Amino acid sequence: RRTYEKNITLAIAKRAQRLINQENGLKAVLVREGDYFVNLNKRSQIARKNKADFLVSIHADGFTSSQPNGASVWVVST
Repeated sequence: RRTYEKNITLAIAKRAQRLINQENGLKAVLVREGDYFVNLNKRSQIARKNKADFLVSIHADGFTSSQPNGASVWVVST
């Protein structure tokens, strides 16, 4: 069975959204909620449309090698 980065990162993002949205005054918006690609320009547009203070991009650094490389999170000011 294969594990895909897109599935792992979406699950992490949905969990983070639930936790963030439980906090008073905070609102998390996902740029995707399913198995489809959203290009970088569209991600920025979604963030700006929702008046985001910042955009967090979650990566599992997936690769074809069986050796794990870790994860990374990018935070970009909108």
